[in-house]
Amino acid sequence: MSEHAWLKTRLGWLQIQGNEMGITRLAFADKPPAGFSRGGAFTRAALDAIERYFEGELKAIDPLAVAPAGTKFQKSVWTELRKIPAGEFISYAELAERVGRPRATRAAGQATAKNPIALVVPCHRVVQSGGALGGYAHGPDRKAWLLAHENVAALSRRRRVKRAAPAEPDPLPLFEQLGDPTMSIAR
Repeated sequence: MSEHAWLKTRLGWLQIQGNEMGITRLAFADKPPAGFSRGGAFTRAALDAIERYFEGELKAIDPLAVAPAGTKFQKSVWTELRKIPAGEFISYAELAERVGRPRATRAAGQATAKNPIALVVPCHRVVQSGGALGGYAHGPDRKAWLLAHENVAALSRRRRVKRAAPAEPDPLPLFEQLGDPTMSIAR
């Protein structure tokens, strides 16, 4: 059995669906239908946690159970999204690497776009490699607001620290010395 609930937030209405397994859908909407409800046993914890999140308790949504429907790859992306803490962000390329598919940046982006549980599965914490916001199914203004709410100060290109291979000695100085007429070669 599935139940529906609606919650008015600073960013508009949220529609929440859940069942005994957890939240199955959470999406922003323009307005609730006539005769909407505040939900029941399956959505009560989510409503409470989301209200606390908007009041500034950013970790309140972390323990919520989720039960999204999707492909195996989509679910792996959504699981990885839940590991990004509030106040942090990663790029779509980094997300693809984290799910073990470093060449699947677009696929990771598409899975992120199809996330059925906005906010709790924090797809808003994924940005473009250059630091631009990137897409968000619920609009760039909401994404920017959520990142600001989570105290993400600046989106800038993060440099990855790669371990360089040990440098081989440059032979050029030796050749310059041999060709330098001021250098004498002992015989």
